[in-house]
Amino acid sequence: MVSTLSFVAILMLLVQTNCMEWASGHNGNFHYQAGAEFLQLSGYGRGRSHEVLPSLKRYLQRFDYLGRVVDTGFSRVFDEDIEAAVKKYQAFFNPNAPGILDTATLHQLIQPRCGVPDIIKDPVPEKFHRINVTSNS
Repeated sequence: MVSTLSFVAILMLLVQTNCMEWASGHNGNFHYQAGAEFLQLSGYGRGRSHEVLPSLKRYLQRFDYLGRVVDTGFSRVFDEDIEAAVKKYQAFFNPNAPGILDTATLHQLIQPRCGVPDIIKDPVPEKFHRINVTSNS
């Protein structure tokens, strides 16, 4: 019981620290908000280009939909990587337009939010997830 409480306390501290770290560069508030310029991308899909797409790619990378990309010079083209990231984002928030930036997705993108990623990488290797319980009765 004590170890569970310790784990929960540490987890809460880590989440709070991540939010505080993100907010420190954003006027001291605890929210990250994408700009309304994302609304210009309504109906965009693979192959189209727009000057706002690099900002969208940074946003999706920030919340771990795009993954960690070494190159920070994002292109202005809606490519297969951003299409996959948009599909992941839509699956998480459940709008019904896979891979295309519809109005529902764009309005969800511009909502204020904490800087904690939606997708958290599993720090525990798969082999430790299996628990085999046997009984001698």
